[in-house]
Amino acid sequence: QIGGLTVSQLILLDPTVLSELGATFVDALNTTQVKGLTPAQIAVITVSQVAGLSSVDVSVLSTRQIGGLTPSQVTALTTTQMDGLSTAQIKVLTVTQVGGLTATQIAALTTVQFGGFTAKELSAFGVQLSGVTTSQIQSLSSLQLNGLTADQIAQLSTTQISALGSAQIAALTTRQEGGLSSRDIAAWNAGQIAGLTAAQIRALTVDQAPGLSGQIATLGIAQVQALSVDDLSMLSRVIPNMLPSQVNAMNKVQMGAVYAFFSQTQVSAMSTAEMKIYTSVGGTLKGA
Repeated sequence: QIGGLTVSQLILLDPTVLSELGATFVDALNTTQVKGLTPAQIAVITVSQVAGLSSVDVSVLSTRQIGGLTPSQVTALTTTQMDGLSTAQIKVLTVTQVGGLTATQIAALTTVQFGGFTAKELSAFGVQLSGVTTSQIQSLSSLQLNGLTADQIAQLSTTQISALGSAQIAALTTRQEGGLSSRDIAAWNAGQIAGLTAAQIRALTVDQAPGLSGQIATLGIAQVQALSVDDLSMLSRVIPNMLPSQVNAMNKVQMGAVYAFFSQTQVSAMSTAEMKIYTSVGGTLKGA
């Protein structure tokens, strides 16, 4: 009987009646009928009835129908049903609906589907963040990344953070950067560290700076010059690993903070101008 109803007949059904038709009602609908349901009718479908939707049924829902889904209905969608969601459908989810998604559902999305989330939607992620895969992290655009707060970045695991590319790292605001731990930074390779801008280097806290220890020799000149005295002090143990070009890029204030940690090789490689700075802050020629 249900299969015999036309779309015109279906939309005349009172929404409250639909929820009383049992769990098999939605399962009996064909794709054309599902496509004809109104947002109001969609909104009253019970969680058990939602199970009757196939991934194909989900794929034909209009953005208006998607807007009719309640958070509980969104939560009830299986990963198989989620396969049917397009980027256009994901893009129109409300913050409230996004809040209904589980970490398991998020993890099941393809990178293409994940690309449908807007910055505003991503800002609503809470426990869902644990479900974000490294592939999804790598697929994030700069615009999407802007939606994440420092608190959200702090919730990401080091494995997730280590998936960020250099361009993505460069796109982080200094406020977002505040969510990184020294362990997160230490997990980055030379190419990722190269993505840090001078402004980001300047914004590093003394707690974050030690994360650069393993990559100190890979810092660019602009990055070295952006290091604060406090940060350099936290990196004193690895100052002997710095390249001559990095040492020669230091200003007098920086030199004054770490001159005692330079090796004989580093001192010998100083330019005339840098040697002048070195001796002016108290440095002496090794062995003299």
